[in-house]
Amino acid sequence: MRQPSPDRCHFPKDIVDEVLAEQGNRCPCCHRPLEKVFWHQHHRTGDIGDLSKRHLVCACFDCHLYCYHDGNWHNPPREPTSCSGIC
Repeated sequence: MRQPSPDRCHFPKDIVDEVLAEQGNRCPCCHRPLEKVFWHQHHRTGDIGDLSKRHLVCACFDCHLYCYHDGNWHNPPREPTSCSGIC
């Protein structure tokens, strides 16, 4: 399985593995298999200090940027309503 981008390795491995399994190893937004793309660990509220399982979404790089941050990393994180179509 491909590893997440190194700048997003904040959550403990056991939590990441559990969330990946619950997501079926797919991006929850575009449903692409995460083992075939670069992916990030998205903090649902942007609080990088909260490393709990409920706070983690494993998303492909494109969806993390375009669906969860509206195409700009400076935008606050949000829950996507649907994939932006850019992915």
